[in-house]
Amino acid sequence: MPGEDLLGEYGQRVAELSAVVHEARPAVELATRGLRDVLKLEAWREFTGPGGELVEHDDFVEFVTADPPRGLGVTLGLVRGLAATDQAVAARLEQTLRALPPGALPGVEEVVWEPADEETPDEETPDEETPDKGPLGEEAPDGESFDEERPEEPVAIEAESPRQPEEPEPAAPKETPALRRLREEAPALHHQVLAGELSTHAAMVAAGFRARTISVPVSRPESAAKALRKNLSREQLVELVTLLSEDL
Repeated sequence: MPGEDLLGEYGQRVAELSAVVHEARPAVELATRGLRDVLKLEAWREFTGPGGELVEHDDFVEFVTADPPRGLGVTLGLVRGLAATDQAVAARLEQTLRALPPGALPGVEEVVWEPADEETPDEETPDEETPDKGPLGEEAPDGESFDEERPEEPVAIEAESPRQPEEPEPAAPKETPALRRLREEAPALHHQVLAGELSTHAAMVAAGFRARTISVPVSRPESAAKALRKNLSREQLVELVTLLSEDL
């Protein structure tokens, strides 16, 4: 056990350290906040020095170790120690360091890739002579070879008869609101319209969707009467005469 004198000296050293730590605590917190801002803004990459000169860094470690005013002039370990006091700052610092190129981070060996030895292809052996054969495996006649060019035999080509132009199919009528209503509410009449058996107007009248109308010539009364007799029933004609007589 140390003597009383040494214990007293140790106590004095602890007290001095405690005082320095407490005095440095605000500075450490301020330095940590500054480190957070520099990392977040990536201000370390490009900034202007006190004399107005432009300072640029591609490597964060270079910025940390460069002498002021071009950098911090400290070790990366000290910066890690500052970042360790704040979890968010520590995470951002590690993210920045992971983006460094291989070999830029101290203590990390750079892996050098070396290509593997290329395999030399095996020497080709000359093909053995094989008898000349045709595409179906038959042997060539004596004195002949399948490699020799032979005159091509004429091939008869049958002349194609001229194609008759196809008649265009009749275009379906464009679906108007009337056709749409027939398709949805009167499909049988709609089919007759598409087949050309009924006009759209006649189908709408037959379905009760439109009132039946006729053209009545009014220049001559006998012509108007003839048109009405042709298109109205007896009951309708009697009712029409009654209505016309009321205003006479």
